[in-house]
Amino acid sequence: MKPTVFAGAVVQRLVAGALLAALLVAPPVLAQKADRVEAAIAAGDRAFAARDYAGAITIFDRALKSAPRSDRADLLALRIANAAMAAGDPKAALAALTPYLERLVARGETADMALELAVDAAGRLNRDEEAIGYSGRLVDLRERRSGPGDPNVAAARLTLSIMQDAAGRHDAATATREAVLARLKPGDDRMAVLKMLNDAAIILQNRGQPERAEPLFARLIREIEPDGESAILGMLYFNVAALRFDQRRFDEAVAANRRSVDILEKAVGRDDPRSITAIAGLGKIYGHAGQPAAAVGLLKEAYDRGMARGGLDADAAILANNLADVLRALGRFEEARALDAANLDWRRKAFGPGNLETEISEINLALDLAGLKRADEGRALMQALVRRRAKSFGENHPATREARRRLAAMELAADAPGEAAKSFATIPADLSPTEENVRLVNLASGVAEKRGDAREADRLNRLALKLSETALGPLDPTTIAMLTNVARSDREARRPEAVAAYAELERRLGLWSRREIAATRDARTLEDVGRATRTSIGDIVGFSITGLGKGPIPPLLGRVLLNWKSAETSERALLDRIADDAENPATAELARKVKALREASRGAKPGPDAERDRQSLALSEAELAAKAGAYRRVAGETGGDYAEISRALGPDEAVVDYVAFSVKEKDGEPNVTRLAAMVTRSGERVFVKDFGRLDAIAALVPAAPAEEAGDTWRRDLHDRLIKPLARTLDGVGRLYVVPDDALLLVPFDGLVDGEGRNLIETRDVRTLRNARGVLAAKQAGGAGLRGPALAVGGVDYGPKPQGRPEIPPLPATKAEVDRLKAIAEGAKAEVTLVEGPAKRRCAPRSRARRSCILRPTGSTLPTTGPRPTRCGARA
Repeated sequence: MKPTVFAGAVVQRLVAGALLAALLVAPPVLAQKADRVEAAIAAGDRAFAARDYAGAITIFDRALKSAPRSDRADLLALRIANAAMAAGDPKAALAALTPYLERLVARGETADMALELAVDAAGRLNRDEEAIGYSGRLVDLRERRSGPGDPNVAAARLTLSIMQDAAGRHDAATATREAVLARLKPGDDRMAVLKMLNDAAIILQNRGQPERAEPLFARLIREIEPDGESAILGMLYFNVAALRFDQRRFDEAVAANRRSVDILEKAVGRDDPRSITAIAGLGKIYGHAGQPAAAVGLLKEAYDRGMARGGLDADAAILANNLADVLRALGRFEEARALDAANLDWRRKAFGPGNLETEISEINLALDLAGLKRADEGRALMQALVRRRAKSFGENHPATREARRRLAAMELAADAPGEAAKSFATIPADLSPTEENVRLVNLASGVAEKRGDAREADRLNRLALKLSETALGPLDPTTIAMLTNVARSDREARRPEAVAAYAELERRLGLWSRREIAATRDARTLEDVGRATRTSIGDIVGFSITGLGKGPIPPLLGRVLLNWKSAETSERALLDRIADDAENPATAELARKVKALREASRGAKPGPDAERDRQSLALSEAELAAKAGAYRRVAGETGGDYAEISRALGPDEAVVDYVAFSVKEKDGEPNVTRLAAMVTRSGERVFVKDFGRLDAIAALVPAAPAEEAGDTWRRDLHDRLIKPLARTLDGVGRLYVVPDDALLLVPFDGLVDGEGRNLIETRDVRTLRNARGVLAAKQAGGAGLRGPALAVGGVDYGPKPQGRPEIPPLPATKAEVDRLKAIAEGAKAEVTLVEGPAKRRCAPRSRARRSCILRPTGSTLPTTGPRPTRCGARA
């Protein structure tokens, strides 16, 4: 997320990104009419304009060496320095400039440019004292020329303050800026200086000194906010959001960005480009904070508004690029490809093939194609980009290396390593923490694994996790995927650390997924979130079943069973939307921890301790957000874990909690879904059983069971689901069953054993939607029916609704609810019977605030005739 430099500001070119990138053609004053030197200057200028900086340097340098003492030698040196800075080589720039600097300053018209280049080059080389000296000379030069009150002098002083900050002379930097601010007066010059102060803050931020930029933005807001809400104030808050974003203080970044949106939409309107940019900025914050669900809607809104202003243009192309980035992160490659292809076509026509914006679109389209398994097309785009950048900047320029790294990642992903991938055969441990490096290391790990080098794969998995935690944060989906890889490495090597790795994985998944689902109502995005968690949860279940043995593993599996089975997880996530007005000591303590970590992070120096505190803060903030919702109240009322459930069970009771989980059985093939169960008895006795692939069991359940189907399928299901647990369930009279996935359609109470008996005849079967229901049942006790009851049966669901599955009639339910109604009335309970057309089935609910619903479940049997297959269905 980039802060905004205000339009119309008197901005110095130094130390801001590619310093003199705007000088594609040298100023007219440098053009001298001369023989060979003039021809060399013209040729070099043409190469510079074509972004062939290496070629331009060669031409200028050759001319300089041929006439080192000519009256134009200093102008050639200035051109060499300018091209070297554009090529990212400040050392060469300063070497060319220094011998001729005094002549260039003495010329007058070239003095500003020469000193600006010297400041920029020295600053980039961390030669801070030299940069301060050059900046001081620039201040003196402009004061003598224009007087101390000129805005250009203020710009030079602000540049000097930036160099003083870089040298650690913070008191001097503050005094220099205060001297500029002291000269502020009402009128145009005041606003020009405030705009330059904004740009100085941005430069400090870009140079990795956000703590020095922070008071400048605060001062600017204090100066401008009394004037009322305005476009400049709105963009200031946008820049503050960018600062908080760089500090990874995402909650504060969101708050500042929302303030920016509110101000700009009032000041300039919803359809103004600045308002649209602010909406997109908010989406980018959510996207980079690991919340793509929240990001998609905002970025789509910004893109739609931008396109409505007049179709695809430079601004709309940036909005499309941002939206495509998040869609790509969600695996929606075709949608991203459509946006990026249109962008690339427009930018090629508008800017030409070598423009930076065009190259960004080429990279993005290549990534989309790789995601769509069109690797050859993606690699062709990247190979052309590498060749073009090598020619323009040279082989060792950062832009060239970055393009080659992307190409290497594509080659590794396609399992077709070429020259680029071979150059990254050995991945060093000191890679910079960027998203691209995370991807590269992750792909290299996969290659090491394929060639059987488990040790190198493990090293790279841990490096990818470390880089991702630093670059993206601990709750980003990419980081969670890297943590999954590390847990797998520990599991495969049978290290005890695997238990802690999988426990941490489950914790982060819980915090991330609840936050994501609470941020959207879009069904497609919810599916993306579910897909992102499914593989990792399957890994956790598989590890818990086949892992290192006893100990902490069953509690980990218990948390998955209680918190991750689909219906319960969705319900909890939706409940998180509800504000909770209760407080408790644990939440208060966590809030204090978050506050302390936030304070510590503000003045922390970069390093391992600061990085560790930052990650701890991110996790603590997410945990506090989760506990602040209604989930905490619900979880507190229903019990925390399986240990508590086990303690509540009687000696003749057991819980069988089934779970469907996704695993990869063979490389290169899709994941398969397996079925497992955890049996819990009193005294915290636990038994885990893997039943194999779920599809084989699901195939035994008829689509619409009928009485004439006989008992065969119910016998088969009993043999697959209950019989393998016989020894574990020995002595059990009451059996709590918690089904999952396809087992939601299985009539457990009607399963038939080898002696022809329904399970309900040999055990008291209770079907629960979550094992926490055991605690609720124990709390309710045996008080029987209280208040009015609602009996539902014999419902006619009518014709199949368009676009929805047919709901078949449930056989024998009318007879069963009549008997249930008679039993309830015998207990002197008021019963309302709902039967007939489905449109009438919910009407009686309004007659009482609380209702006990009697729903047929197969727990009563007819006294004569065949045994029913299933008398009803779970609500």
